[in-house]
Amino acid sequence: MALLIFLLFFFCTFHQKIIASNVTPNIPMYYQLLEAYRPASPYYYLKISPTSTLQPKTSPASIKSVPTQAFSPISSYSPRLNLSASAPSINSLSGQILGTQTRLMTIAVLGDSMTNALGNNIPSLEMALKKYYPGYQFRILNYGAESSNIENGFYRLTNDFELLGKKYASIISQEPDIIIIESFAYNNFGNTQSGIDRHWTNLSAITATIAQDSPTTKIVIAATISPNSNVFADDSLDKLTVGEKIERSNTVKLYLQNAINFAKTQNYPLADTFSPSMKNGEGIKEFISESDHIRPSALGIQLFCETLAKTIFDYRLI
Repeated sequence: MALLIFLLFFFCTFHQKIIASNVTPNIPMYYQLLEAYRPASPYYYLKISPTSTLQPKTSPASIKSVPTQAFSPISSYSPRLNLSASAPSINSLSGQILGTQTRLMTIAVLGDSMTNALGNNIPSLEMALKKYYPGYQFRILNYGAESSNIENGFYRLTNDFELLGKKYASIISQEPDIIIIESFAYNNFGNTQSGIDRHWTNLSAITATIAQDSPTTKIVIAATISPNSNVFADDSLDKLTVGEKIERSNTVKLYLQNAINFAKTQNYPLADTFSPSMKNGEGIKEFISESDHIRPSALGIQLFCETLAKTIFDYRLI
């Protein structure tokens, strides 16, 4: 009898081990990363060292003449716009669209490669704005740079710089009527609370600097299209595992949401392309370029630019 019990116990244990060996463990949706978060390739991401100083770090082949000193964000700034009331609809403002004016409006868009992908002078944004303001002329400046994080974006705000051998004036020196700050979510500081806080602090510093150095300039916070973890970075220079694609795409989503939260809590106009470009928690593939499965496709660019134009119109920024 004892032998029979032993054989039965041995068989059950052995059978469970066989089953367990054939089961693929679930991949966690979020990874708790170390402070020294380093993506595989610097082409789409910058390698950020885990320090608390806010100093721009750039790829040697991209942007030159970066500052060496840290900055102190201005914490006492309060936004100029009161957006507590609901935004007016296009129908309610249709009679205010002016078809006879010829005023020139300068709009600068600050961001990373997601902004750079919109093209020189961002023609899709000009076309979208013309629907609301047919009598206006638009000078649109694309200040998007590949492999650029938000700290480097902050530097480009007030400093002349060189990008791929070409010299550019600072954004503030162009005296823009509107500055659109894209989230820089795709070039982030990793999936840590300190990284998210660092991102928020830089958003605060950028908006405060605009208010101080160009007080008549209006500000829009923009969130670009959502990534898709199933195809994230496919066909790009990065060769990612399934787990890495999930981790990186979800980290990008955290930073996109952080920018949205910043706009809402600090009372800035928000151009949210993140939410409508996502379905069931994943970026809609039609909005994502098939060349690298990161940057926006032609349809994604159109969605982003039309969202920007509608936000500018809804909040009467022109």
